[in-house]
Amino acid sequence: METRKEKSDETAADPPDEGAGSRPGNGADTGAAALVSSAPAAHAAAGYRLAAAGRVVRVTILPKDAAYTHEIWLKQPGTNWLYLGRSDETGRVRTILVYPGRELQFAIRVLDTGDVFFIGPRSRNSDGLVHAEVYGVWGGYLVGWEDLYGQTDEDYNDVLFRVEGAFVYGP
Repeated sequence: METRKEKSDETAADPPDEGAGSRPGNGADTGAAALVSSAPAAHAAAGYRLAAAGRVVRVTILPKDAAYTHEIWLKQPGTNWLYLGRSDETGRVRTILVYPGRELQFAIRVLDTGDVFFIGPRSRNSDGLVHAEVYGVWGGYLVGWEDLYGQTDEDYNDVLFRVEGAFVYGP
Protein backbone atom coordinates (compact mmCIF):
# COMPACT_ATOMS: atom_id res chain seq x y z
CA MET A 1 0.00 0.00 0.00
CA GLU A 2 1.32 3.42 -0.86
CA THR A 3 0.43 6.55 1.03
CA ARG A 4 -2.54 8.39 -0.48
CA LYS A 5 -2.38 11.85 -1.99
CA GLU A 6 -5.09 14.34 -1.13
CA LYS A 7 -4.66 16.83 -3.98
CA SER A 8 -3.06 16.92 -7.39
CA ASP A 9 -0.60 19.62 -6.25
CA GLU A 10 1.13 17.08 -4.01
CA THR A 11 3.45 16.04 -6.83
CA ALA A 12 4.25 19.52 -8.09
CA ALA A 13 7.89 19.26 -6.99
CA ASP A 14 10.42 16.46 -7.19
CA PRO A 15 10.73 14.31 -4.07
CA PRO A 16 13.93 14.34 -2.01
CA ASP A 17 16.89 12.33 -3.22
CA GLU A 18 16.96 8.77 -1.84
CA GLY A 19 20.69 8.99 -0.99
CA ALA A 20 22.28 9.91 2.32
CA GLY A 21 21.53 13.62 2.39
CA SER A 22 22.05 15.81 -0.62
CA ARG A 23 22.69 19.27 -1.91
CA PRO A 24 20.91 19.28 -5.25
CA GLY A 25 21.64 22.21 -7.49
CA ASN A 26 24.62 23.60 -5.58
CA GLY A 27 26.77 20.72 -4.24
CA ALA A 28 5.20 34.00 12.71
CA ASP A 29 4.02 32.95 15.79
CA THR A 30 6.89 32.31 18.17
CA GLY A 31 5.00 29.97 20.50
CA ALA A 32 6.13 26.72 18.89
CA ALA A 33 9.60 28.15 18.21
CA ALA A 34 9.93 29.14 21.87
CA LEU A 35 8.93 25.62 22.92
CA VAL A 36 11.79 24.16 20.92
CA SER A 37 14.27 26.88 21.84
CA SER A 38 13.63 26.40 25.54
CA ALA A 39 13.59 22.60 25.41
CA PRO A 40 16.47 20.93 27.22
CA ALA A 41 19.24 19.72 24.93
CA ALA A 42 19.46 16.38 26.73
CA HIS A 43 19.02 14.48 23.49
CA ALA A 44 20.16 17.16 21.06
CA ALA A 45 21.78 15.69 17.96
CA ALA A 46 20.68 12.19 18.94
CA GLY A 47 18.84 11.47 15.69
CA TYR A 48 15.61 10.03 17.03
CA ARG A 49 13.04 8.62 14.58
CA LEU A 50 9.28 8.24 14.40
CA ALA A 51 7.21 5.23 13.37
CA ALA A 52 3.50 4.86 12.70
CA ALA A 53 1.54 3.75 15.76
CA GLY A 54 -1.52 2.80 13.70
CA ARG A 55 -2.88 3.14 10.17
CA VAL A 56 -3.37 6.92 10.25
CA VAL A 57 -0.86 9.71 10.85
CA ARG A 58 -1.75 13.38 11.05
CA VAL A 59 0.84 16.10 10.31
CA THR A 60 0.21 19.78 11.11
CA ILE A 61 2.59 22.47 9.88
CA LEU A 62 3.44 24.95 12.65
CA PRO A 63 4.93 28.46 12.55
CA LYS A 64 8.62 28.45 11.65
CA ASP A 65 11.47 30.67 12.77
CA ALA A 66 13.59 30.90 9.63
CA ALA A 67 14.01 33.20 6.65
CA TYR A 68 14.11 30.26 4.22
CA THR A 69 11.10 28.38 2.84
CA HIS A 70 11.02 24.58 2.81
CA GLU A 71 9.12 21.66 1.33
CA ILE A 72 8.15 18.92 3.77
CA TRP A 73 8.11 15.30 2.58
CA LEU A 74 7.25 11.88 4.04
CA LYS A 75 7.76 8.28 3.01
CA GLN A 76 7.80 4.86 4.57
CA PRO A 77 10.12 2.05 3.52
CA GLY A 78 8.81 0.63 0.25
CA THR A 79 6.65 3.65 -0.65
CA ASN A 80 7.09 6.81 -2.70
CA TRP A 81 7.77 10.26 -1.29
CA LEU A 82 4.59 12.18 -0.40
CA TYR A 83 4.62 15.98 -0.47
CA LEU A 84 3.09 17.35 2.76
CA GLY A 85 3.35 21.08 2.16
CA ARG A 86 5.60 24.11 2.61
CA SER A 87 6.92 25.51 5.85
CA ASP A 88 5.08 28.80 5.22
CA GLU A 89 1.69 27.01 5.11
CA THR A 90 1.13 27.32 8.85
CA GLY A 91 -1.92 25.36 9.97
CA ARG A 92 -2.00 23.00 6.99
CA VAL A 93 -3.04 19.52 8.14
CA ARG A 94 -2.43 16.27 6.27
CA THR A 95 -4.04 13.01 7.30
CA ILE A 96 -2.25 10.05 5.73
CA LEU A 97 -2.85 6.30 5.61
CA VAL A 98 0.36 4.48 6.57
CA TYR A 99 1.77 1.06 7.42
CA PRO A 100 1.62 0.55 11.20
CA GLY A 101 4.99 0.02 12.87
CA ARG A 102 7.06 1.28 9.93
CA GLU A 103 9.36 4.25 10.15
CA LEU A 104 8.05 7.66 9.11
CA GLN A 105 10.92 9.05 7.06
CA PHE A 106 10.50 12.81 6.99
CA ALA A 107 12.66 15.12 4.88
CA ILE A 108 12.83 18.83 4.16
CA ARG A 109 14.08 20.59 1.05
CA VAL A 110 15.34 24.13 1.57
CA LEU A 111 13.98 25.94 -1.49
CA ASP A 112 16.44 28.83 -1.17
CA THR A 113 19.57 26.62 -1.24
CA GLY A 114 18.45 23.27 -2.66
CA ASP A 115 19.71 21.43 0.43
CA VAL A 116 17.82 18.32 1.53
CA PHE A 117 17.89 16.99 5.09
CA PHE A 118 16.45 13.83 6.65
CA ILE A 119 15.12 12.91 10.08
CA GLY A 120 17.09 10.30 12.00
CA PRO A 121 20.79 9.58 12.40
CA ARG A 122 23.47 11.98 11.18
CA SER A 123 24.61 9.43 8.58
CA ARG A 124 21.51 10.24 6.51
CA ASN A 125 22.71 13.79 5.87
CA SER A 126 25.65 14.60 3.61
CA ASP A 127 27.11 17.09 6.12
CA GLY A 128 27.15 14.44 8.87
CA LEU A 129 24.87 16.42 11.21
CA VAL A 130 21.50 15.64 12.76
CA HIS A 131 19.03 18.12 11.27
CA ALA A 132 15.78 17.07 13.01
CA GLU A 133 14.86 16.61 16.64
CA VAL A 134 11.74 15.02 18.08
CA TYR A 135 10.05 16.35 21.22
CA GLY A 136 7.10 14.75 22.99
CA VAL A 137 4.14 17.11 23.29
CA TRP A 138 0.61 16.47 24.46
CA GLY A 139 -1.03 14.03 22.03
CA GLY A 140 1.90 13.68 19.66
CA TYR A 141 5.39 14.82 18.75
CA LEU A 142 6.91 18.09 17.66
CA VAL A 143 9.54 17.72 14.93
CA GLY A 144 11.92 20.67 14.73
CA TRP A 145 14.55 21.16 12.04
CA GLU A 146 17.81 22.94 11.35
CA ASP A 147 18.08 24.11 7.72
CA LEU A 148 21.71 25.13 7.16
CA TYR A 149 24.24 22.80 5.59
CA GLY A 150 27.23 22.10 7.85
CA GLN A 151 26.04 24.17 10.79
CA THR A 152 23.40 24.32 13.47
CA ASP A 153 22.46 26.63 16.33
CA GLU A 154 20.66 23.65 17.94
CA ASP A 155 17.36 25.44 18.46
CA TYR A 156 15.60 23.18 15.92
CA ASN A 157 12.96 25.75 15.01
CA ASP A 158 13.66 26.51 11.33
CA VAL A 159 10.84 24.14 10.31
CA LEU A 160 8.25 22.85 12.77
CA PHE A 161 5.43 20.37 12.47
CA ARG A 162 3.37 18.22 14.80
CA VAL A 163 2.91 14.49 14.20
CA GLU A 164 0.02 12.53 15.72
CA GLY A 165 -0.39 8.76 15.49
CA ALA A 166 3.31 7.95 15.88
CA PHE A 167 5.82 6.71 18.43
CA VAL A 168 9.46 7.69 18.89
CA TYR A 169 12.45 5.35 18.81
CA GLY A 170 16.18 5.44 18.19
CA PRO A 171 18.71 6.75 17.84
